[in-house]
Amino acid sequence: MFDRYNWWSFDSFFEITLGFGSLTFTQAKVIDIAWDVLVGRFGQAVMAHISWNVFADYVATSMAKRPTSYTTFWIVYLQREPSPSALLQLVREFSHEGMLNSKLAMGFIVTTIAFLISFPTFASAMSGYTPASRAYIRRNDSSFVSFRELRETSYVIHDGSRIGLTDDYAVPLDEGDVQELLSKYDPTIRRDGRANVSSYVSKYGFNGLANVETEWMSKKVDPPALNITGFYFRLHDDPQVKHPQCYGYDWVDPQTGQNPYRNPENRAYQDSRGDLYTLDYVKANGVCHPVTEPCERGDVTANDKCTVHTFLWGFSFIQTFILTVLALLWSCGLYVMWLKSHLQLPFQGSRETPCGWRALMHLGETMRAELDRLGIDPNRLTDKELKKRIRNKLQGGPISFHEPLQNPEAGFWNTFRSWIKHGKWWLAAFTVTTALAVPLTILLYHRYPLASFLFCGLSVGLFWSMALGRTPASRFTFAGIGLAVGLGLGAIAHTQIDVWL
Repeated sequence: MFDRYNWWSFDSFFEITLGFGSLTFTQAKVIDIAWDVLVGRFGQAVMAHISWNVFADYVATSMAKRPTSYTTFWIVYLQREPSPSALLQLVREFSHEGMLNSKLAMGFIVTTIAFLISFPTFASAMSGYTPASRAYIRRNDSSFVSFRELRETSYVIHDGSRIGLTDDYAVPLDEGDVQELLSKYDPTIRRDGRANVSSYVSKYGFNGLANVETEWMSKKVDPPALNITGFYFRLHDDPQVKHPQCYGYDWVDPQTGQNPYRNPENRAYQDSRGDLYTLDYVKANGVCHPVTEPCERGDVTANDKCTVHTFLWGFSFIQTFILTVLALLWSCGLYVMWLKSHLQLPFQGSRETPCGWRALMHLGETMRAELDRLGIDPNRLTDKELKKRIRNKLQGGPISFHEPLQNPEAGFWNTFRSWIKHGKWWLAAFTVTTALAVPLTILLYHRYPLASFLFCGLSVGLFWSMALGRTPASRFTFAGIGLAVGLGLGAIAHTQIDVWL
């Protein structure tokens, strides 16, 4: 059942599909608020700080070739925070006077600011809490049995009374639950009952069609053969199979000429009472009930009933995947922008790119010099009038730093090719890991959650090892951290299968 769940269904876009814990409402609410504050707001502040430092360095290298406008300078070097007004102003400036040396860089800056503005909303929307629920099957007598208590059935011996069992005896598929079959027939024998049934039908066929004397576990059985039917059998190389193959996958019904046991819709399950439930019955009568626990109240008497709901806190898989991809693109783009500016900076005679007070002083001096050159007295004008004069007569006010760059001819692609040459094996490892992580995550996450997180974590770790590592030890450290994080998240995700069921 679980392997048919569609993780990419739009219906589950806002659902908490990666839930963790067994929490009270208060605990889930506290965790959710802490996530919104620490990851949503604080994470936005950290990402904005990193982004603006990189923007400042890149704009500095761009101004060495092409001056920018006062507004662009103000937003990048003085305002330094993502806001809708800053986004709109930069879009307008990049379209006219405040263009940078690269259109791609301008597009990335605008996109990054939009991403940072919406990051707290994304972080909050992808997480949340939901009542924990468990799957139950309604029996024919209107009682319920937990789905996790059901065992998949391999065979049914319809005339089991002929060998000391009950008729319509269901043989479980799980190897750990076959001892009841053996103990009823012969308590001295302790072997795999399912394997014995598999061996029997491989010799004499299904449905009791063979009108011959047969042998069941070293004892003769009069004709005809036992009437045994099966359900759904997987191929032996199916990665979900944790037991030897049952005979029946390749069996051809002589009456119809078909393989009746290859259809996954023919699955069946049995409970501890021996009742049998087909997959169609499970689908039609399956319900989810909230998980409750007895509450602890001092005033509860013996006749009172008090229960509280249990909650899961976690994430929407689709939204988490989208935000992870966006964060990875942001990281890659920011690193490329930082590397390009880092190769040419610093300015000659300066240890860092002017920001804060130094940038404010430079902007004021430049504006005063340009206004004096045109004979404009800002003290006689309103802010609106001054803004109009700067826009019309100064075309937004050109500004740049006067100091030359330390390495103005340093090219990105030449340095990048040299870097690739010296780190080709790390790049090869990153490429292979990413090539495995993408299909595992998109197509096979529901079947291999541990492997998906493992390769994703290793891919991210290898990326940062190439980006920040300068020695083999530091690179192995980054790769190890990514591998450990991926392994931990994968183990958590793998255990949630039982919780969801």
